[in-house]
Amino acid sequence: MIIAGQGPDRERLEALIAELAVTDTVTLAGFLPNPYALLARANPFVLLCRWEGFALALAEAVILKAPAIADGPAGPSEILASGQFGDLVTVDDVAALTRAITRDLREPERLKQAAIAGSAHVRASFDANHAAARHLDILRDLVRKPAA
Repeated sequence: MIIAGQGPDRERLEALIAELAVTDTVTLAGFLPNPYALLARANPFVLLCRWEGFALALAEAVILKAPAIADGPAGPSEILASGQFGDLVTVDDVAALTRAITRDLREPERLKQAAIAGSAHVRASFDANHAAARHLDILRDLVRKPAA
């Protein structure tokens, strides 16, 4: 397992890895200026977040066809089309996360096929041109509405 990113809990995470005696199977990669090679190899890519709105890392992983398990307040469900293109679990539900990872390990082709289809979905739904067009539509609607 590779954990990418840098944050204030690194020392606690290092201690937990040592306590669980998994130093030979867990790597803390830290900050990666270009994580795409890592994302493309993820199997599965897991992202559970409480505060991230869109979850760009998840969108990037899905574009790279990495099988994904995620949840969060908004973006992950949209990116994974309510679970059509990856598994959705609740952020603090360790049992659900365990089931999702176990299922992926037992049936890797299922989530891989979802990721392949999800790549096209994310490219079509969340590219810059599509996002700009959506913003323009919202602005046009605001201009058309009379002031209250």
